[in-house]
Amino acid sequence: MFLHCHNCNWEQDDFWDQHYNPARSVLDWESELINNDLNQYVKLETKEQMQLREIIAKEFEKKAYLIRQMRYQTIDQFKENNPNGVCPSCGKRTLDID
Repeated sequence: MFLHCHNCNWEQDDFWDQHYNPARSVLDWESELINNDLNQYVKLETKEQMQLREIIAKEFEKKAYLIRQMRYQTIDQFKENNPNGVCPSCGKRTLDID
């Protein structure tokens, strides 16, 4: 479930649980990190090429960003700490869960 504001476009990652969270996502790269040549170039969907080490590093950076930006890790935490759905950015009661 995705938490976002209808007024100011504030948003956060889906709520986390045992199966979906940044740590679990980072583990998906473990095999690539250990079993492949990090210097090899990989063709991206955009047709450009990038070293595998850079692709993995960027994925780790994305997950670090999510961790830093996450306001409410679980839906229960959100309901307990913000029952009125007040946006942490604009202060309006326009938070919505999709």
